[in-house]
Amino acid sequence: MNRTSAIALFLLIFISHPTVLTATRVETLKLIFGQLFSIPVGNDVDVETLPNWMEYNGTSVYGIPQLDKVKQNNEYPNTKIRIADDVWLNIEYDFHDPNPCEYDDTLFFEVYKDKAYDDYPIKNLSEIIQDFATIMDVKVPNFRVFRADYLKIWRRENNEVLKQLGEKPIRDDQLVIVWKLGCGSFDDDDDNYNIVTVVSDNQFNFRVIQGVVNDIPPEVRPVTPPSTLTELERTTRQVDNPPMRVLPLGEYQCVKGKICSLPVPNGIFIDDLDSDLKYSVHPINHDERFLESEEGGAKIKGISLKSGQFDFRLDARDRSNQVASVPFIVKIDDEKDEAYRYKFILDHEYGKFNAIHRFNFLAKLAEVLSLDVEKLRMNAVAKGAHRQTVVEWNILQEDDVCNIRELKKILQSIANKNNDAKMPFVKKMGETYHVRKIKLEMTDRCSNGSQEESTEKTKDKKPQTTHVPMVEASNENDYFQKILLPFIFIVIVLVLLIVIVVYCCMFKKPRTKKQNKPLEYVTKGQPVVFPNELGHDDDIVSVSVPMLVKDERPPLQPLLDGTTIHENPLYKAPSAGRTSFSTENSNFNTAGTPRAMGTPNQRLPPPYVEP
Repeated sequence: MNRTSAIALFLLIFISHPTVLTATRVETLKLIFGQLFSIPVGNDVDVETLPNWMEYNGTSVYGIPQLDKVKQNNEYPNTKIRIADDVWLNIEYDFHDPNPCEYDDTLFFEVYKDKAYDDYPIKNLSEIIQDFATIMDVKVPNFRVFRADYLKIWRRENNEVLKQLGEKPIRDDQLVIVWKLGCGSFDDDDDNYNIVTVVSDNQFNFRVIQGVVNDIPPEVRPVTPPSTLTELERTTRQVDNPPMRVLPLGEYQCVKGKICSLPVPNGIFIDDLDSDLKYSVHPINHDERFLESEEGGAKIKGISLKSGQFDFRLDARDRSNQVASVPFIVKIDDEKDEAYRYKFILDHEYGKFNAIHRFNFLAKLAEVLSLDVEKLRMNAVAKGAHRQTVVEWNILQEDDVCNIRELKKILQSIANKNNDAKMPFVKKMGETYHVRKIKLEMTDRCSNGSQEESTEKTKDKKPQTTHVPMVEASNENDYFQKILLPFIFIVIVLVLLIVIVVYCCMFKKPRTKKQNKPLEYVTKGQPVVFPNELGHDDDIVSVSVPMLVKDERPPLQPLLDGTTIHENPLYKAPSAGRTSFSTENSNFNTAGTPRAMGTPNQRLPPPYVEP
């Protein structure tokens, strides 16, 4: 063989068998027929290598092996699937299912479903088994799922203890879920009757029999075909088993309308890889979803708006999405209803106001109002308009007497007169619980039996009615005293002032023209002497002394004829035939008088002396 032929042959072998030069890991998994299994895998699963009884959900491969599904040409070969580029999973089948009672009879509990086994997809079968494990408080690996005809091969029936099958006979293709109760008599363990009660309540057809697990027929033998892998490498990868429930969860007690916080004790679940388990809560046989698990924590929180006993299931999932479940009971005690309630309208979608939001809302409200959260009660949660939520709550009163004054004080601190929430309160509540409207509703018992009325012993009491008055009606007196009364007082004062001003304007005495002129006296810088201050006995009067009267007016220009030019322009020499004169303001007569009187605007001349 020349060199070219050798290279071509090498390339042909490499293309047809690439694993010649690459190391491939093989992991082995042993399964029992009828048992649900689940293994975590990555994103490189070759789904074409999966058999028809196995499925891949993105994180794990799961399924339930059956004899008729595995059988090929009257043989039961191992199943190989590729879970990664260089990793193969070799599934072997365990043909021996252990008998816990050895040679003694074992109690089997068999539940028959109405549909045929082939009518259930693998995903539905997995969910059914997990639900049964939760309801019956049995581990998932203890269940076996078969067709009714193969059940006769898997176990040998010796005695039928109890049955409830109804009128329809058992079909060969019918789905059967079976698990082992234990050894001995059915009456030895009281829990067996509890299982019967639960199954009967769910209206399942069932049988309880005594028998043993059969050995696998001789013709059923595992056949391992020759491996096509040229090189195998032992893997150190650890098998990730699903988490297991170790301890029961028990029973919890809560109060209606009060926050309910339930811790998940340590040791309830164990996981091989010690991964952080994620919890989720699911109701059993009811629709009350008032409990939810806290994200990233081991607590269950919520608020129940109804009283009674409720069954729940707690699921724990590992990082591979494998689940283990445990049932628990929550008893909700009823409590007295308060005679009042605050009604909040929140800008929060009703469908998203779940149990965690209810819990956090009440806790936030207690923080903002500086109240004890243990005394707050949530009465109702309803759907509002425009994607809003209506929440009703109250504060637990220590006695039956309502303190209306304190209730109104709280209302006035968080809402205005239009029932709109005040901005400081809205900001403290945050965007998650944006409060839009706030109202206070009180029944007659609270409005008529208030502490304020009982202490003051008022005589006026409201008649009992059957309706629920709103807070606006109860605040009418306060509104009148605080708003209307001061307003009315201001209006009255303004009216009085207007009347006084109008009265003064109408009855004020008008001033005359004479009074309007200023009283001024014109002098030449010399003292002013009035006529009544001069003595009439003195005939010699100095002309230089100015004399004014009280009604003196500004000086006039000497325009008349006969006036004398003098240092005083007011001087006018008297005429011989002039015995009287008149002025603007007064008239004087000189007859019978020793001397002539001057006009008010003219100074008197000195007495005339003949030469």
